[in-house]
Amino acid sequence: MQKKMTYSKPATNADEILAFISTPNSKPFYDAMLGFLTAEYQSVTGFGQSAIIALNRIPSEVKADCYADVIRVLDGLVQSGLAKSRTTMVVQGEHEIVVGSRVDYALMDDEKSVINQN
Repeated sequence: MQKKMTYSKPATNADEILAFISTPNSKPFYDAMLGFLTAEYQSVTGFGQSAIIALNRIPSEVKADCYADVIRVLDGLVQSGLAKSRTTMVVQGEHEIVVGSRVDYALMDDEKSVINQN
């Protein structure tokens, strides 16, 4: 077995995504997730339950109830360039069959100050 890692890049329209996540209706959700990220890569399982609780404290008609809700917000942060992700896949055999994978998230440099200025 062998591990293969890939790293995220901001979307080509990162400025548009940043503008969207900085709108009054979206900003509280993204700010809440930024509070859980650190400079070091970490798995959602480490902060997922706390993040779900934090998302549910924000007034909204849609309630967060699983890690997928947290990951959707994190992916927006990655696409905007405020966060980064690292995907680790465990592969085996000559055809490199994926037998496991994991995505970890971390803050980009100076990202908290960028969203809070918008």
